[in-house]
Amino acid sequence: MISFFSRLFKSAPSEPTAAKNSPATHNSPTNKHQKTDASKSAVENKAYGAELIRSALDADTTKEKNAARQRIGTLLDKGEVTLAQIQNDCKEDDILTLCSYSNTAAKQALDTVTDQMQLATLANEAPTAQVRKAAAEKVTERAALDNMLKGAKGKDKNIYKIAKTGLATFKAEDEALAKKHAHLESLCVDAERHAKKPFDHLYTHKFMSLESEWQSAQKDATPDLQERFDAGIARCQATIDAEINRSKEAALAEQNAKAAVSNMEGATSAVCKIAENLYAAESLDEQSIEKAKADLETQSQAASRCLADKKETTPEFKKAHSQYIKASEACNGLMKAIE
Repeated sequence: MISFFSRLFKSAPSEPTAAKNSPATHNSPTNKHQKTDASKSAVENKAYGAELIRSALDADTTKEKNAARQRIGTLLDKGEVTLAQIQNDCKEDDILTLCSYSNTAAKQALDTVTDQMQLATLANEAPTAQVRKAAAEKVTERAALDNMLKGAKGKDKNIYKIAKTGLATFKAEDEALAKKHAHLESLCVDAERHAKKPFDHLYTHKFMSLESEWQSAQKDATPDLQERFDAGIARCQATIDAEINRSKEAALAEQNAKAAVSNMEGATSAVCKIAENLYAAESLDEQSIEKAKADLETQSQAASRCLADKKETTPEFKKAHSQYIKASEACNGLMKAIE
């Protein structure tokens, strides 16, 4: 009986001192979680100020930082804190971080960021998806989009898609420009080929067509393509100019040939008239004969000038000259008979 009661009321063995004070007891995951929750709870009701800003930027854990940022976002959305206050109380680089849980304030802060590389960095590194998306949608430059694409690859599908879409526009523009350059190069080849052809009745039409096509597309030409086309079309112009000069020379030669024939025919007519006057005269004195001789000499000199000026003899000129010779010989024979 005594043994039974002694066992019943026997005190429980005391906990080893080492176990009570072991680090595992104080730093157990449960204690850490409770401590973080307590810190988070304290932040959720904290007033805006330097301490809250420090927590949002420099707290020991990510949960504490996010809790402080959420608190600032709540205060911003309620109107108890303004963006201007935050801008005044912190560095420019920290504004978006502090406003990240207020979509309205974050977008307003983003409106002040114009540097494309900075926006690309925000699109990859901003703490909330909303801010990252808003920043990504403002990135328009190619280099910044490239950086954003690299930063988002394998990390953020939404930002990666935005960057990919933006770069697709540049790619389409590149392809369109490549087609324009190919067309311009084909015009260069056509101009160079045309410059080697002899002139014909279609040469000028093709030349004008090439110039017109180039003018309609030359705003997209590179300096090399422009120089190449200018050189080709200049050779075409030289061919046309040479043909114009040749045509002018031919027209002038034809004009001179006609004038020579006309002058020779005029001399022949004058000689024939002298002969007619001699035949028609009932009597001729010495003075009339001398005048006829002088007139005949004048026409002989005119015919000689036609011969001297005429470099190329045409059939028409040969015929006119032959007629003059006959008329002149006949008239000279008449003069001798009279004398």
